[in-house]
Amino acid sequence: MLIPVKDPFLTDVENLDESLQAAAASFRKLLDFDISYISRFDNNHQVIVAVEYSDSGADIPINKGSVGNLEQTYCKRVADNKLPRFVRNAKEEPLVADIPDIAKLSIGTLISVPITLRDGTLYGSICGFSRTIRNDISERDVRFVELLAEFASRVLESSITKSTNLRKRHDFIMKIISDRSFQNVYQSIVDLTTGKNVGLEALTRFEDVLFVSPDSVFREAERCGLKSELEIAVLHEPIKRTHEMSGDCYVSINVSPVTVATKAFKDLVATAATDHLVIELNEADTVDSYFALNDHLNRIRELGISLAIDDVGSGYANFRHILELSPEILKLDISLIRDIDTNRKKQALAAAITAYADEFGSKIIAEGVETEAELQILRKLGISLIQGYLLSKPAPW
Repeated sequence: MLIPVKDPFLTDVENLDESLQAAAASFRKLLDFDISYISRFDNNHQVIVAVEYSDSGADIPINKGSVGNLEQTYCKRVADNKLPRFVRNAKEEPLVADIPDIAKLSIGTLISVPITLRDGTLYGSICGFSRTIRNDISERDVRFVELLAEFASRVLESSITKSTNLRKRHDFIMKIISDRSFQNVYQSIVDLTTGKNVGLEALTRFEDVLFVSPDSVFREAERCGLKSELEIAVLHEPIKRTHEMSGDCYVSINVSPVTVATKAFKDLVATAATDHLVIELNEADTVDSYFALNDHLNRIRELGISLAIDDVGSGYANFRHILELSPEILKLDISLIRDIDTNRKKQALAAAITAYADEFGSKIIAEGVETEAELQILRKLGISLIQGYLLSKPAPW
């Protein structure tokens, strides 16, 4: 069994490359060879994954990423137990005379050791040679190279195990997306001054009970490189629901900055009743460039879509999202609202954020309101837009 040429899920690639390169370097330097390299076998190909040269070996045409015919290599014959791992004088050894590279590269002394995983899988080999005939090289040196092959094997096994696990998680997230094994639910946002709903936040519930929370599914999708794909998949229904809203009522959707930048998201929101759509960015979301994010958001806001910053005051950040993005809505996090009636520090922070919002024309929504006491203190602070279990629980449309 052979390892494939490319594994798109191979994890910790940088650390893996460094480890394999270190093994190749140790081989060449300690044996003072002209070149050493680690290769991967794939079907009929030998792929170089790490290589180390001496100054005198810099002209050898073996480079990282280069691919050769596996069946014509010394390394493959060693792996097949057809040739010994150590050839002192390749220029006069009849067993290797028919291997094209032996004469072409003027190889003198040659060592190759297969890299085999513990389950018997043949990965490839660690190989090196000197153009001169080295009488000082012995079987003891071969045993050293065998230790390097064992080290490379363990490093590869660890990475391949992680790769396999990541692939399984990737496939699981893809199945959620393809099977649409999720449900959209909506929680009302109520204006205390009128008693009416002014908006509905679209939330996602997943069918698989293995996940602790919906957020954990999105975190898993992010680790698998599928965060935007999952976010867009769950947003199709809420986007359609905007066409059923009337007056000033809206649907609010949660999206990450990385998804905002995608063409798929822009195309999707363009199909909405945009005057009835709010997009929420989380205060904890990482932003690489506010200039670039504002550029994407401005195009979206030109359609009539409003921006909200979610989880304000949750302790994640320094309010930079608010300062840089100038949102129309600030949503106070449940951690700030919980027991706000008995916590004067929370009251002071909520009052300060409310004053800021009043100064710059943003609306304040208090999330996670669960008790009458919390509701009353929010009234006193002048916060009239409320979302939480006290008034409504998330439910299907």
